[in-house]
Amino acid sequence: MPEEKAAGKLRSEYRGKNAGQYVSALLSKMCPHMGPHKLETMKDEERLLVFNQMYMSDVLYAYIWLRYRASGPKLPMDPLCPFCREEFAFEGLLESLEIVTLDDIEDAFWEYELFEPITIRGKEVKRLKIGPPRWNMIESANEEMLAEFNTGAVKCGLIYGSVTAIEGVGEIPLGPNELDDMVKYDIEQLTAEMDRRAVGPIMVLEGICPAKNCKRKFKIPISWTTEDFFSTSSR
Repeated sequence: MPEEKAAGKLRSEYRGKNAGQYVSALLSKMCPHMGPHKLETMKDEERLLVFNQMYMSDVLYAYIWLRYRASGPKLPMDPLCPFCREEFAFEGLLESLEIVTLDDIEDAFWEYELFEPITIRGKEVKRLKIGPPRWNMIESANEEMLAEFNTGAVKCGLIYGSVTAIEGVGEIPLGPNELDDMVKYDIEQLTAEMDRRAVGPIMVLEGICPAKNCKRKFKIPISWTTEDFFSTSSR
């Protein structure tokens, strides 16, 4: 019961704010330990920094696990078919969620060769080193980006958050416009390769539209950014 009260207070404090920051705050309150970190002995800002620096896949897994333990495996949803636009009721099971894991974190890093080289800080760049994005990418995203997770503007955010090193430049944090010269071909190819190599929970609902005039197979992102995700009666 104390944890329920604390979670309710956090929901009120973060309503209308960045969903990634809310997830960090919730996990920092509910989890006494995270990996090697004894969160219960840390100050609030230290606990939040732990999640801020974690890989996105690890934070999402921890959040889903907390939801599973708190509200059970059933996940009621009202998805919208991307083809016929008809809404339908669906009840998923978190126990069926696919989780991609690695034996060695180094296997999560790889290089991408640009179809068209770009210039960054006065140097021509042909290769980028890519790795799993950190959670701070989600914490700094705007709500529009999070609402369209895996589509639209999020492509750019994920690419920026996944570049770990630049050929001829080194391991530097990218400025907000330093990949503006990247052509659409490279954006699409890089995004597709990042999807293929993604680790952690695969936050996608796959199924067949129940509408009589549709019956097409679909893939829909699972919305984890709303309060309904933590409710057993989201309908």
